[in-house]
Amino acid sequence: MYTKFLVFRTGREEFWREKWFASGMHEMVFILLFGFAFPFFLQSSIVLSYPFGLQSTSVLPNPSGPRVGFYQYTCPNAKVIVRDEMTKIISQVPSLAGPLLRMHFHDCFVNGCDGSILLNSTPGSPSEKESVPNLSLRGFGTIDRVKAKLEQACPGVVSCADILALVARDVVVLTKGPHWDVPTGRRDGRRSVEQEALDNLPPPFFDAAQNLNQFFIPKGLDAKDQVVLLGILLFFRIKSQRIISHTKMIDSAAFSCLF
Repeated sequence: MYTKFLVFRTGREEFWREKWFASGMHEMVFILLFGFAFPFFLQSSIVLSYPFGLQSTSVLPNPSGPRVGFYQYTCPNAKVIVRDEMTKIISQVPSLAGPLLRMHFHDCFVNGCDGSILLNSTPGSPSEKESVPNLSLRGFGTIDRVKAKLEQACPGVVSCADILALVARDVVVLTKGPHWDVPTGRRDGRRSVEQEALDNLPPPFFDAAQNLNQFFIPKGLDAKDQVVLLGILLFFRIKSQRIISHTKMIDSAAFSCLF
């Protein structure tokens, strides 16, 4: 996807400049798009249960299922450790908020929130990381950093899948978004397949209004979730059009890549 952006220096509008990039605009709005919608989605099977199916072979069984306070006795400070580390990271690199939320979304939409997006490829078996929609993901180093802190406090206890979920919540809160309780207790997946990411993730030029049945309803979103999703998409579309009008942007189609 190619688009244009307006460069501002010392408060003065300058010329339009061509910039070629694949995911920058996605990351800029992802915190708006899904950050405010995520608390509603948490009421569906998208995150609360083993998202998109207990039958997935990529998720190790956990009879009790995810719940708030899962690490109460095994790693009582887990959420505090994650929050403190993310506070430091976002204060230093606030632009990572969108990419980290996007990473959790890309993880959950492929066989559930099982952390499989973090697995590397093996010889002859490319992982989800290698799929085209995931080539522009950023923030893997952040997850490693948070994981290292948790390993110091509670070795081998907190799953990577839960780390992704906690990080996603914290970046939303740290960027002035809503807070929600994150159920924990997910088990890390052992399977990560490139083609499954291609089959399950919405393509770049995705029209949510026309393709809800294909990508979102099968993931467990009910009518309420769909209204929230479409509402926030419409809200940002209107906002972007106002920005376009204000800056006298000629090529309004450039923003179509956001949806």
